[in-house]
Amino acid sequence: MSLRSGVGALPDALVARLKQDGAVLRPGTAVEAVEREGARWVVHVAGGERLEADAVLLAVPGHDAARLIGGLDDGLSAALSSIAYGSTATVFLGYRRADVAHPLDGVGFVVPRASGRPILAGTWVSSKWEARAPEGHVLLRAFFGGEWGKGVLAESDEGLVAIARAQLGALMGLSAEPAMTRVFRFARAARR
Repeated sequence: MSLRSGVGALPDALVARLKQDGAVLRPGTAVEAVEREGARWVVHVAGGERLEADAVLLAVPGHDAARLIGGLDDGLSAALSSIAYGSTATVFLGYRRADVAHPLDGVGFVVPRASGRPILAGTWVSSKWEARAPEGHVLLRAFFGGEWGKGVLAESDEGLVAIARAQLGALMGLSAEPAMTRVFRFARAARR
């Protein structure tokens, strides 16, 4: 299940609600450190600005949180730093439905590691969720990387698209040229 207009609708709604409640939001502002001053929190942002707050919520990967809290809690910082994150890439391929012979009568597939293939899994996005592809088209997604698939992530975006096409060709009999391609990379679990 997903939200009709995608999971991006959730943070968009949260932002709208926070603004409605008078919150001041600073998207894209780099935070350099967080520290405590008495009962208040101080957030140091890029450019030397200092923001004071009653509460701070860190919604970042563990390694970033460990860096931000620095000397506030050495035990917590060490625990956050020890969380392992894998890197992955997701390749989206859009096709005309007429070019895809496979019935797409499910949600996708997982590839066993023992197969030796570089692809981890494939999903048929437009079969899983409504309105993810224009009428007469389908959207497919291929996953790469993880702990045992790091090597493929060194490929360029064009290289990843070529690998995705070859893997979907072998596994689904797909040989058509895609109408669109997009590559999203997640270095240490964060989109880059």
